Amino acid sequence: PRLGENGAPAWPRGEDELHARIITIRQVRVEEKEVDIDIADHDGGLIADLARDAVMGTEVGLMGPGGDDRRLEGDGIFLAADATGLAAVARLVEMASPDASGMIFAEAAGGYDLKSYLPRSDQFEVLQSPKANFDADVLAKAETLPGGATRFAFFAGEFDAAQAMRKIFKGRLGLDKTTQSSTAYWRRGEVAQ
Repeated sequence: PRLGENGAPAWPRGEDELHARIITIRQVRVEEKEVDIDIADHDGGLIADLARDAVMGTEVGLMGPGGDDRRLEGDGIFLAADATGLAAVARLVEMASPDASGMIFAEAAGGYDLKSYLPRSDQFEVLQSPKANFDADVLAKAETLPGGATRFAFFAGEFDAAQAMRKIFKGRLGLDKTTQSSTAYWRRGEVAQ
């Protein structure tokens, strides 16, 4: 990529075309020239396949950081994600203030200790749902959130679920773009190109 005349990245086309995907950087250690990146390992995921097949010396380009760098404070926080968005939830919890509290609702296989993955999870009620039920379960849970008491809501996952969550966040909970974020990380039935 190069800097375009308008200041935005201009991506190469044709034979030099790159695939751009958004990833969550968990930690940056500048002195050691290291970054930690969490990737949901699943078949057919471009980044998952790249990470699984990478060998020492594989050249990878990163841009950023971008995204949400807000520091969550106080109570009434609702964070939810399927496996593809779990790293984003973990990053928000890591960056949260010591007084932050609320609920984390995440996709996790039975028997998986989600609390051991999530930093500082003792500040949050942690609920998990298996993949097969996750979309229905997280929507049902969001419908029970108390209006007025939910001060910030975040969701990352499948496109249709993200659209439904955004409607709940903006509609029933009355949150605006500064107090809610609902992002689609993938779309059911579509294979990434």
